[in-house]
Amino acid sequence: MFRIAVHGKQTLLHEDTRQIAGFEFDARGRLAFISRAETDKYVIYRVNAGGRLSEAMRCVDLERCGLLSTSGDALLLSSDAGSPFNRLARLGADGKLQTLH
Repeated sequence: MFRIAVHGKQTLLHEDTRQIAGFEFDARGRLAFISRAETDKYVIYRVNAGGRLSEAMRCVDLERCGLLSTSGDALLLSSDAGSPFNRLARLGADGKLQTLH
């Protein structure tokens, strides 16, 4: 994944061997979350300052997890994980998923 400046300068933000299904940046423009397709699930990773990934959430058994935005250290997503309905949810820094709407 590259950031391309107006003048064409390319900056590598993340390199991965698996398919990237989604990503979100924080308020400072730093890559904060990546969602990867991994066999039969989507896995959402938090990206730390050094570019290392730490698993934040798994969406399995056809659950949907669409990354929408960041809010501080949290991730806002559209998801039906753990619920029979799709909803707006907040994934906190503590790993807890909270329904917002």
